[in-house]
Amino acid sequence: SVVSQDYANYEYIIIDGGSKDNTLSIVDKYRDKIAKVVSEPDKGISDAFNKGIKHAAGDVIGIINSDDVLLPGALNIVAEAYEEGVGVYLGNVFIWDSAEEVKIKAVPSKKYPLHTFGDHVVCHPGTFISKWAYEKYGGYKIDFKFMMDLDLLIRFYEAGVKFKYIPAELAMF
Repeated sequence: SVVSQDYANYEYIIIDGGSKDNTLSIVDKYRDKIAKVVSEPDKGISDAFNKGIKHAAGDVIGIINSDDVLLPGALNIVAEAYEEGVGVYLGNVFIWDSAEEVKIKAVPSKKYPLHTFGDHVVCHPGTFISKWAYEKYGGYKIDFKFMMDLDLLIRFYEAGVKFKYIPAELAMF
């Protein structure tokens, strides 16, 4: 879904935790469209996210997991929404359960200072963060195995980072 985007100015970085399956043979099929591949053991998903951020050269970073899908035109939509001074861009995400054949649209929360779990929808695959925000306020906490994205967004919100909602579907989880 990344290589099929019609936005020309993207940098595709793959961080793999040292897979022993056929992951890297699949990656090899797209090697000419991938800027960098890092395949080595890591300390979990937060560590992998931080490695990708460190290697990224772009102004805005989106993180998508191997089983998520960027919807057609997503990168163009984010680029059109770009605004100087915005640290976090939040778009809608479809949550799809193929076994139950259920697809729902998740709209991201914009209430991050509220710390009750029920008040938050984190649409991680539809979240794009400015590189400067990571550099100034830090990355994902590697000791977090779950909800590391919620923690990051709460920290950014409380630090005064400007959030911008993009009223469009950007990804599927």
